[in-house]
Amino acid sequence: MTEDNGLTGIAHAARDAFDKGASTAQGIHETIALTPFDLMERLGVMPELAAEGKRVTSTTLATIYDKVRDVNHRVSDYAVSLTR
Repeated sequence: MTEDNGLTGIAHAARDAFDKGASTAQGIHETIALTPFDLMERLGVMPELAAEGKRVTSTTLATIYDKVRDVNHRVSDYAVSLTR
């Protein structure tokens, strides 16, 4: 295919929308996952463990959602390459 007929723009718009959705999901997921650790900290129950749990959870979620975005970008790039 030599011209993209607007497909490149559509692919980029879809990628951007997916990225925003992934960021929203990540925020919700992190809020829910960190709630027990926040409660532990507020109650003074094993605050060191709570802090470490928050750190590990946040790092893990960030890594997972970064990979989700990476795959999304690769699929988008592949879709664009098919329009050329």
